[in-house]
Amino acid sequence: MSERLFRLFRPAHNLSNDTGLVVLLHGIGSNEEDLFSLAGSIDPRFAVAAIRAPYPYAMGGYAWFSIEWTSTSLIRDVEQGRSSLTWITEEVRLLTEEAGVPPERVVIGGFSQGAIMSLTLLLNQPDLVGGALLMSGAVFPELAPTPRHIGPKPVLVQHGVFDPILNVELGREVKAVLDQFGIEPDYREYRMAHEVSWESLQDARAWLAAFLDRS
Repeated sequence: MSERLFRLFRPAHNLSNDTGLVVLLHGIGSNEEDLFSLAGSIDPRFAVAAIRAPYPYAMGGYAWFSIEWTSTSLIRDVEQGRSSLTWITEEVRLLTEEAGVPPERVVIGGFSQGAIMSLTLLLNQPDLVGGALLMSGAVFPELAPTPRHIGPKPVLVQHGVFDPILNVELGREVKAVLDQFGIEPDYREYRMAHEVSWESLQDARAWLAAFLDRS
């Protein structure tokens, strides 16, 4: 690819053997500034990148793939999802090189549709990242590979029990799929809707710090 997705980047405070990289993917209708606003609360040993999705969406936002809700189902644009996966894969490779960190110290993470794409990358390209932070996401079944043994890998899955957009059962399905790959995620539910709550954010911060401490 000759072009790159637009992104925001905050370098780690000090480049050392314990430096990591977090790559964040926003939800549908949002943009890279959304999750990048959390950079100040992330362990300073991490470089933080937030990527803008490639497809324009309503009211100036962006999407990784278009979706349509019907009375009985959720229809996803599989080709857009597949194209976004290619963009994200290349961007993670380039950002890893630029940050000067090994893949095992890279976390892919996102909220909602960004979490869906983060999970899709993890399952299809597990060697690119050392872990994943999946906030209020779901499985993209058309892009999920046949289960195979990837093995234990740090993954935090967070979901709200009152989520009206992506029902909590979809979060539980994420855990079940990760278990099929032998990844054994840390799965946590919160008394929240489709959001990042103060409690879930504090848990994510602690989990990210622990990720660097053990990697």
